[in-house]
Amino acid sequence: MTPQPSPRGSEELAVRTNPNSPPRTPRSALDAIEGGAPPSSARAVLEALRALQRKIVRLETERSSALREATELRHRFEGQSAASERASELQSRQLEDLERSFQLRESRLVRDRDDLTRRLDDAERDKLDALRECAGLRDRAD
Repeated sequence: MTPQPSPRGSEELAVRTNPNSPPRTPRSALDAIEGGAPPSSARAVLEALRALQRKIVRLETERSSALREATELRHRFEGQSAASERASELQSRQLEDLERSFQLRESRLVRDRDDLTRRLDDAERDKLDALRECAGLRDRAD
């Protein structure tokens, strides 16, 4: 029960299931396997095909699961990146505000220092004027 070339051409196979019956052209590969191979061999081939189908289904399921997980990770990463960027911008704004605050405080301190320096100069000038006046009065009193 082996496939034999068909009288019509070498591309087609004819299968004889019974040596006394005329050859027939298989409708599918399954007909060829079932018709030309021993039953245990045909079952083994069918089991192998089913095992491959199960493996293909499992691999497709794993693939879709991996794609779904990758999409979720990408969304999570994008969300974290956006949150990180917002936090960085907030921190930058806070640092700018702090810098402005320190600049304002520095300008106030410089203004206060200049005012105190002016007052001190005025006080020293008044002191010198008072000492000169005292010295002039002593000179007159003597």
